Amino acid sequence: MNYCSKNQAIKCNFQSIDLAITDARSNLLDSLRFASHDRAHGISIVFGGKVIAGTDGRILDTLAGSYDGLIIESFSVGVLPNYGNDSFLNALSDWISAGKLVCMATQVTHEGSDMEVYQVGKVIKEKFPILESYNMTLEASVTKMMWVLGQTQDLPECRRLFYKTINHDLLFL
Repeated sequence: MNYCSKNQAIKCNFQSIDLAITDARSNLLDSLRFASHDRAHGISIVFGGKVIAGTDGRILDTLAGSYDGLIIESFSVGVLPNYGNDSFLNALSDWISAGKLVCMATQVTHEGSDMEVYQVGKVIKEKFPILESYNMTLEASVTKMMWVLGQTQDLPECRRLFYKTINHDLLFL
């Protein structure tokens, strides 16, 4: 709830939770009721996904028409696979060209992203204006991206808002 303010539309953040010990079922139902209500507006849909060895970057082409933003849980601290066909680079280019927000996170537990550690990540960061989660958790990155997209679609303003520290969510850049 750190990203809510009184003049902002409510955003829904779907996470996997142990349904047996939480009120997640009722929260999910309430979220879906709100999102489907006639008076609901400004709902941003953000897709987050893990990169799995062998995945072709063309999967992102399939998702592009349905989502406003993309958070990639990358290998290591911020790299994408390259199987000689540049499918991930081409997909990132398409997302950015369409004015969509893209963020790189990491699958590594208790470590932040740092795309400049390995050459492939450094090349991606230099070539594309993508965001990086750094030390934000995946949940904070998803929620913050939805909060940002609820305010603007302007990419430079999205970047400014995403990197604005709110309640200690981002400790270093």
